[in-house]
Amino acid sequence: MSRRIRICVLSLTACLAAALASPAADLVPSTLRQLAARSSTPQSWPALRSYAQSQKVPEWRGWAYFLAGYSEFNGEHFTEA
Repeated sequence: MSRRIRICVLSLTACLAAALASPAADLVPSTLRQLAARSSTPQSWPALRSYAQSQKVPEWRGWAYFLAGYSEFNGEHFTEA
């Protein structure tokens, strides 16, 4: 993975972590927060993708897809990511 991509992924991860840890985290749907907490386990990845597909709000859809792809990439499931 190139250095530029690693920096982008790290930045996006830091943004999500800050968003989930801030008082504004109450705005993040509880289902997405629960899925994010379990995103390191391969069993949660299909649930993240399903959540993203069903989500009407583009911001939360994007975060769910990002979490799924990032987690799959870290788990070396490159085709799915």
